[in-house]
Amino acid sequence: MTMAKRRLPPLAVSVLVLGVTAAGSGAVAATWPGPPRTSSPQVAGAKIAPPPAWVETPQHSTWLAYSSYCWSHSAGTAACVDFLPARSRTDLPVLTAHAGTILRFHLQFGISKLAVTYAEKSSQRLKPARVASWLPLRSGRVTLTARSATGQQSRYLLRLTLAPPISQAAAAPGPLERGKWVCAPQRAQRACAGPVTIGVRYLYVLRTHCGILNAYFAGHLWRANPALTDGSGNPPRGWENPEALGTMRLIRSNLAEFRQNNKLVARFTPAPTHWKAVTCD
Repeated sequence: MTMAKRRLPPLAVSVLVLGVTAAGSGAVAATWPGPPRTSSPQVAGAKIAPPPAWVETPQHSTWLAYSSYCWSHSAGTAACVDFLPARSRTDLPVLTAHAGTILRFHLQFGISKLAVTYAEKSSQRLKPARVASWLPLRSGRVTLTARSATGQQSRYLLRLTLAPPISQAAAAPGPLERGKWVCAPQRAQRACAGPVTIGVRYLYVLRTHCGILNAYFAGHLWRANPALTDGSGNPPRGWENPEALGTMRLIRSNLAEFRQNNKLVARFTPAPTHWKAVTCD
């Protein structure tokens, strides 16, 4: 096997600005747009490159830019390629989506590990699959890192901007307004009142001030199972306080899951009919 390592300039990737329908309120597109109609990106000066990847919203799709990779062909040749640092590149595809929109990444090889990273800092693991869904919660430069089933690795890039939502019901609240988003029986927002679809992640604000004890979701009161506290009436270390912004989903009809990020997860089971929400000062 021959191995070459090169540093290449940025790719010539078209820049697209996409306006999309918000999905934070639980709306799911009946169809997705499919692969971009433009030509896929090429790595000039390199004979070996991973298959191109693309990202889509419910209405639009665009190719991702290549970042660094180590890839090989079945013929026995391989190459490791580094591009200019992402912060120095002006060719990155630009994706503008309304806050609360679900994105879907598409890869064209078997996946063993998949993660998205903001500006090489905070990282979130995704389910390793050729088609992976992601709900972004903020704008920034995003790197998608994929490891193939055979151990090869490729990174892809885009610049993400979250625009104001189409409606206030789909907005992603800032820290000072999250208390207004905590679900209660009188709230009509989809995540609060339902109905919700099993497996779909909904933008959600979880009350954590007294610890993670209960949640109102999809028209029902749920009890944390197990309850999560630090023993002194606070959430465990790492959780946002007094509210946490994340996603809530039904794993099955009697099990719900909230995620603040990939590591901080709370699970809930239906509260008994006689059980009341736990509150504190």
